[in-house]
Amino acid sequence: MKAYIILGNTRVVSNTEALSNVFADALTAKGIDVVKVSLREKNIQSCVGCDKCHKVSDSFGCVIQDDMQEIANEILTSDLVVLTSPIYTLNLTHKKYHRIKNPTASLAKTTKLV
Repeated sequence: MKAYIILGNTRVVSNTEALSNVFADALTAKGIDVVKVSLREKNIQSCVGCDKCHKVSDSFGCVIQDDMQEIANEILTSDLVVLTSPIYTLNLTHKKYHRIKNPTASLAKTTKLV
């Protein structure tokens, strides 16, 4: 089994990342392979609203060639996906929110979202 943890915190040292590490250690102790990615280290462009992702049914269909392609492939090959984010204004951090909401439409066609 593979777990993919997406870290949405913007600070290098954060409570969100500390809690994610505890969770990752617990998964590893149960024999689950854990892969973590920090969005602050990734090049993620804003969605342009072209709707191309809604027309693809068998893969991640975003036309923007950035690090979301790699992240989407990891999501598609993982058994468990964990999104983490500090709550500053009762919402996800900006870098996570503006692209996670759109790829979900394309990924939902190929994965079971619970």
